[in-house]
Amino acid sequence: MAATRPTSTASPGMRGLLGALVASMALAGLGQVSGESQAWPTWVSTSLYVLPMLLAAAMTAVRARSGGTASRAWYLLAGALLADALANVLYALSTSVALPEITPSIPDIVWLAYYPLAFFFLLLLARRSLLLVVDHAWLDGLVVSFGAFAVGATLLDITALEPLEATFDPSGVVDSVYLLGDLALIVVVFVVLLASRFRPPTSWWLIAAGLLAFSVADAVYFLQAANGTYLDGTALDLLWPLSALLLGIAAYVDIRDDNAPRLTYALNPVVPGIAVIAAGVVLAFHPDGPLEPLAVVAAITSIVLGVTRMWLAMRDTTSLNDQLSKASLDPLTGLPNMRALRGFTPGRIRGTSLVILDVVDFADVNITLGHDAGDRLLVLIAQRLGGRVRDTDALLRLGSDGFAVLLRADESAATRVAEGLVASLEQPFQVEGVPLRITACAGVASASDDAPTIDAVLRNADDALIRAKGDGPGLVRVHSGGASTRSQERLLRRSQIREAFAAGGRDFLVYYQPIVRIEDDSVFAVEALVRWRHEGVVLPPGAFIQDLVQSGSMATLTRHMLVTSLTELRGAGLDVPVTVNVPPELITDELLEQSAAALHSSGSHQEQLILEITEESLMRTPELAARILNELRSQGIRVELDDFGTGWSGLSSLRDLSVDGLKIDFSFVSRMITDTTARAIVHGVSAVAADLGVLVIYEGVEDREVEELLRAEYSGCLQGYAIGRPMPIEDLARWCALRSS
Repeated sequence: MAATRPTSTASPGMRGLLGALVASMALAGLGQVSGESQAWPTWVSTSLYVLPMLLAAAMTAVRARSGGTASRAWYLLAGALLADALANVLYALSTSVALPEITPSIPDIVWLAYYPLAFFFLLLLARRSLLLVVDHAWLDGLVVSFGAFAVGATLLDITALEPLEATFDPSGVVDSVYLLGDLALIVVVFVVLLASRFRPPTSWWLIAAGLLAFSVADAVYFLQAANGTYLDGTALDLLWPLSALLLGIAAYVDIRDDNAPRLTYALNPVVPGIAVIAAGVVLAFHPDGPLEPLAVVAAITSIVLGVTRMWLAMRDTTSLNDQLSKASLDPLTGLPNMRALRGFTPGRIRGTSLVILDVVDFADVNITLGHDAGDRLLVLIAQRLGGRVRDTDALLRLGSDGFAVLLRADESAATRVAEGLVASLEQPFQVEGVPLRITACAGVASASDDAPTIDAVLRNADDALIRAKGDGPGLVRVHSGGASTRSQERLLRRSQIREAFAAGGRDFLVYYQPIVRIEDDSVFAVEALVRWRHEGVVLPPGAFIQDLVQSGSMATLTRHMLVTSLTELRGAGLDVPVTVNVPPELITDELLEQSAAALHSSGSHQEQLILEITEESLMRTPELAARILNELRSQGIRVELDDFGTGWSGLSSLRDLSVDGLKIDFSFVSRMITDTTARAIVHGVSAVAADLGVLVIYEGVEDREVEELLRAEYSGCLQGYAIGRPMPIEDLARWCALRSS
């Protein structure tokens, strides 16, 4: 059960105990000062003397029962005060009752119990009052206590050697234990005050004053007893009940302090270090005297404990450094993270530039392939970027799909690096056998007088990145200027693509690549492939397809390819089906409308149109894709699965795909002669497709050897340079005429 939190004000019973405590202290003080207590019976004077201790014990017990985070600590202090009161009673009884003669005496044994109880009270209370309490605070207290005892004993040997030899038995260590206990308590209080930079809760000042009064009384008593000058019943005896009074008031005040905010200061190792040094001096220069053995033992103990404390501190520091080091590294890629980047000082970033990269639409990878594949892709990205930066550059991962490079270069050179990094990320990645194409945007900023800190450079680079994203994927922006040279070219190319389609798209040409049947070498279909006539040069898709995608023109291109290919084939008198690639984003009801419109405008039949889709289209919106494919087939339009073997569906789901045929990707077909794995994949897919009644098209037939192998062992269709290269409609008409002649 959780402890009940105390109220912010003391109860009436607590206030009553406080009044009784103050009154009892006043009565005991009057008796001591007036000297009348000497004439009172022993039991009366003893009762009045211990009454403040008993009342203080009651107050601390009530404080403990009220609950809160330090209830156990106050129970310990209540026990310590009760031990002090009981020891005084036993001491008074020893004057009239014969107690067993032992060393230490029975009253001494009870008195000595005060110290461990009070010591652990301080440690438990410190954990409540301080947010960062060093676990080894008690060890610090012991180090300083033994060191102070060694120094004190040595000073006594030096300054009071003659009297001590006459009156003090060096074989008795009881008095020394008292002194050591007092020192331990004072040192722990001092350590807590030091840890809080002398701004602890109010109750701690009262505790410090109470324990100081107790220790001063012990120390004066020790010196007077050692010199034979102690007299019973003097003002010195008031310090012990005064200590109880202060501790009782501390319990009263602590009711409010339990709700005070906790302090957050760590302990200072200077004081224990000074104690160890002092103990070493004692060992080196201790004088001969009755306290020499005790001083030496205390000094050795202080040094041993100090060395232990140092070892623990080093262990904690090493552990902390390990934690900080791990906190500064990205656990997935092993790269430094944002925390590490923010640790770069102005001196270290002088003359550097920062490149920030964000992967575009990375969330689509997680949605389509799953987070495991997304994590694998991030690792591959980190490896690819790492292969393009110098050893002197710092590659970091800043977030889920964000990376950064801090390099010693000016903004111009950093911009060129950023362009190369973005270009490298646009090369396909293989994630669990799946080819993925991504792109990124980048922002560049350099350290300067206007941005002298890493936070300022980071803000500038982030601002440039935001502007790059606004312009479109695959671009690089510089904080001090516009887009990079490569990005300007890409922006211009995207603008020209949009303008070309706005003008009717005549500059986007359709080339046709033949597909023939293996069994009779007849033409099964032709695939429509795009070319761009730009500035007098006919460009292949690889030169502009990324910019065409980023310009948002894929849907427009697909409509253009549908209408143009069907119209040109009909105009050339070629009664051959055409296959048209459909991007994933166009697998919607709009595709049904566009296909029907293209067939109608060109006067073609449904059998003359074959649509090619990728497995990505099926995975992105499976239910919608399944419905669209079923409706297309119901209208008589055939559907083929393109680039099979590189996607995510695999052979196990081939039976569920509503398609008429599939194309085995050229990356497998073209390597069948030299790669046994590729050949095995082709063979397996062909066998499963044949069992399911699905037509197989082998694309990537680039040489005669592969063609001969396929013709000899497989059935289906062939496509590739060995069959025929992509060609304009006029060349296709001549090619078909030659084959039929």
